Amino acid sequence: MENTVLKDLLKSYQQDQPLTREDISQLRQLLMNPENAAQVDAWLMQQFMAIHSETIAEDTDINVLFSELQSRLSVVPPRANPIKSLIIRLPGWIRAAACVLLIMGLSLLWRNWSRTSNRHQMAKTQQEVLPASEGAILTLGDGSTIALDQLRDSIIKDGNGNVLHAGNGGLVYNESTAQSSAITFNTLTTPRGRLYHLVLEDGSAVWLNTASSLRYPSRFGNASREVELQGEAYFEIAPDASRPFKVSVNKHTLVQVLGTRFNIKAYGEEEAIRATLLEGAVNVMSGQHQQRLAPGQQAQIPASGGFINFIPNADIDQAMAWRNGVFRFEQTNMRAVMQELSRWYNVNIVYEKGAPLHKTFSGELQRDLNLSQVLKGLSTMGVHYRIDNTTVVILP
Repeated sequence: MENTVLKDLLKSYQQDQPLTREDISQLRQLLMNPENAAQVDAWLMQQFMAIHSETIAEDTDINVLFSELQSRLSVVPPRANPIKSLIIRLPGWIRAAACVLLIMGLSLLWRNWSRTSNRHQMAKTQQEVLPASEGAILTLGDGSTIALDQLRDSIIKDGNGNVLHAGNGGLVYNESTAQSSAITFNTLTTPRGRLYHLVLEDGSAVWLNTASSLRYPSRFGNASREVELQGEAYFEIAPDASRPFKVSVNKHTLVQVLGTRFNIKAYGEEEAIRATLLEGAVNVMSGQHQQRLAPGQQAQIPASGGFINFIPNADIDQAMAWRNGVFRFEQTNMRAVMQELSRWYNVNIVYEKGAPLHKTFSGELQRDLNLSQVLKGLSTMGVHYRIDNTTVVILP
């Protein structure tokens, strides 16, 4: 007999309706109850068919196909399990019962297992959009540029004779041997789809996220160390009490530190600048406003500057998700999710009239997945789309 409570809770999830903690707890118990196995299987079948109905041959026995895919999913060795690379850690019941994981696992198995001519033709004609990889453009003080994507174990000299080492680990400034005392400014830029690691001449390390840039001097002076950031970067600053380290953001926000670890997210298309402290202490200044941060705290400043919103218990996992190799969403709206994907995969996003911009998402996805795998995961949460070359079109 069908469990009406389970049916209603699954329907609420499918329609993106909010679930209370009590609902989640009850749903977890119902999903783990063997008496409801047939009903859960039927729901999974419904979701699977909603995604793949157009790619399954007409003469296919759906029940046999679904049973075989479930069987294959259950016997895949742990290290070879395709679900392992497509982890979505959603709150509560999905983490326990892994229903959505099963849908996506079946989707991946079906993609690899199906041998219809349409699927073969799609595999031949559709080129995968790969995740972000290491690469950047270095603009020297004289205006010349160097593409760092292909450099392996190379030595670079800037206009003042400073020695830089470019390799798999990023770009490293050696101790200055420059003859000239003049200070020039270089800029490291990561396009969409690229990220890079930089070690400055004082030993401070900077990891640039995609679509970001860092302007910095060829060597720091005796009084202070100052850089300019656009986009997002994670910093590990070498201690030097005599020379405070300063990060200027959007010309109106300044983060001042001595020795610390912190992340700054300051993309121009986002509503706020976010400075999150992991270790040490920093002062965040915006106009006449100032806020001192301790580890685990965050400052949010409107993109136009002004008042500082102090977050005493910041979501560190959220702030550091990109460094930890995941997309992490917590009631994140559609546009913000797609902005993340646009920067990471170097694609454009277009919304058709009626696209569900109100929809929000919570959970995690691995960043080493191809774009099609990420979008397939989001499709289980009600996102309809198509890919036109390097453009993702979000459908109603």
